[in-house]
Amino acid sequence: MQKAKGLAAAAKAMHISAIAHEEAMRQKRAGAFTKWEAARNHAEFCLKRGNASTAAYKAAVDARARAVAEASRRLSEMKAAWAASKKADAAKVVARENYVKWAKAHRSAVKGTKAASLKRAKAEAAHAKASKHHAASVASHIAAIRKRAAARAAAIVAHIKAQKHAANSWKFLAQAN
Repeated sequence: MQKAKGLAAAAKAMHISAIAHEEAMRQKRAGAFTKWEAARNHAEFCLKRGNASTAAYKAAVDARARAVAEASRRLSEMKAAWAASKKADAAKVVARENYVKWAKAHRSAVKGTKAASLKRAKAEAAHAKASKHHAASVASHIAAIRKRAAARAAAIVAHIKAQKHAANSWKFLAQAN
């Protein structure tokens, strides 16, 4: 704004800045949404994996006599799956909060941009109205000055005419005596 050489250049600079900011916010929103979507899908996968591991563990417990080693392996796999599921759930919550934060910031920025545009439009309208009023006032003032000057000039002409008339009357009286 400080480098702009006029209202149009300033408006153009503000417009370009607003578009760049909006694009940057769109990219952040899109990135946050993609991360949240990936976290959600991964959490669903981990949940299914945990459920499958639990079922496998139950089957291994039933077959403990035949496969104690297999049951132990499945138990550790189940624990790892549930740990991954918890971690994925936490990541999903964080990603969702991040996405909500950026979406809220974007809505706020758009609202602020609209409010600033409306305020600027009102200011420009008020300036145009004031300029028009000032121009009318100046024209009225100039007309009054011209009228006064014309009246003064007429008064001066009338005064000079009266002086000449008086001088001529004086000469006439002097000649008569």
